[in-house]
Amino acid sequence: MNKILKTILITLFSIFVIIIAVIKILSNNKYSINITKNDGIIKIPVSKYNFGEISYRDSVAYDFRIMNVGETHVILSKISPSCNCTSLEYKNNIIQPADFLTIKAKFKPKKEDIGKNKVTVFVKGNFEQENLTLTLEGDVTE
Repeated sequence: MNKILKTILITLFSIFVIIIAVIKILSNNKYSINITKNDGIIKIPVSKYNFGEISYRDSVAYDFRIMNVGETHVILSKISPSCNCTSLEYKNNIIQPADFLTIKAKFKPKKEDIGKNKVTVFVKGNFEQENLTLTLEGDVTE
């Protein structure tokens, strides 16, 4: 009976050691399985545009391009300006692989905007950066 108990304990201990070794190996990044959310990969040639000087009576627009350089589609879940002085135009919110989306940001200042201005467009979606900002900046004059 002692011999059977000893064999069972040695077997259980051996299984325990093997389980610990497997856990240790799997927890090492070199051997672990990477599970990622299916993020797209985007590229923005110009994320900040300086429009120079404009009169508060004028407006200025810039076409920001967001390119999908990944292998999965990019879905833009939110595109919003930082103020009511900026309007946005874009065709849709899905960018297929190897394609691009143009977001036209149009800044229409008011007299109280005279001076240095910085307007931001916030973009959220299923891409690596999660939060993206596009910026129009410049000076508003009389």
